[in-house]
Amino acid sequence: MPRTRDALTPRWPERVPPLPADTPTDRPVSLLLRHGERPPLAAGEVGLALALTPAGLAQAQALGAALSGRLGRLHTSPILRCRETAEALRAGARTTRAWTEDHLLGAPGVFVVDGDRAREHWHTRGNEVVLEHLAYGDERWAGLAEPRAAAHRLAAHLAGPLRAADAPVIHVFVTHDAILLPAVARLLAAALDRTWCPHFLEGAAFWREGDDLCLAYRTLRGRVALPVDSERAS
Repeated sequence: MPRTRDALTPRWPERVPPLPADTPTDRPVSLLLRHGERPPLAAGEVGLALALTPAGLAQAQALGAALSGRLGRLHTSPILRCRETAEALRAGARTTRAWTEDHLLGAPGVFVVDGDRAREHWHTRGNEVVLEHLAYGDERWAGLAEPRAAAHRLAAHLAGPLRAADAPVIHVFVTHDAILLPAVARLLAAALDRTWCPHFLEGAAFWREGDDLCLAYRTLRGRVALPVDSERAS
């Protein structure tokens, strides 16, 4: 049975959510992580230019320090608050490893197929309504991907850098609540309502066991069957 996060670090940062309960320490992990704390969104806005708060920067840097012995690749949504989170993680870990902009994580993100049409939903309905739809809705909205298929596409993307022979590093993918919650809700049937919405710097862990991809979020755990030709990062 995989060793879990208790062995990861003796001092986890205060006010930073813990890793999911079953996160292993004996194999590589991809962590789909919500960005650090930002100011509240204005009604009808998506906050593309919102930066992290000073507390958000400090907490992301502390998380980077806690992960420094295991930090692997860094992927981030191109949106400012995510890039700032990735940079703070890098600074905290004291690594020169560059981060990579990843458009499946935002701008537009894996759940968007037409940015202009999808943006209208955020402007007219608001972030909370769109997030709820992506996580739990049944109808197809113009400009948005079919949520379950998009979640499986993202899972395959996260599985890419996981190699059985790799060191037990944590590859971090910095994203938004409007991607993290729908992915978790579509892949883990038990995440049935908004009480599962991620806090700042909360994440879902993904790792390989045989041909399956395992994932854990808070106290939930599940498996995603991946095709043989599932996406692998270069």
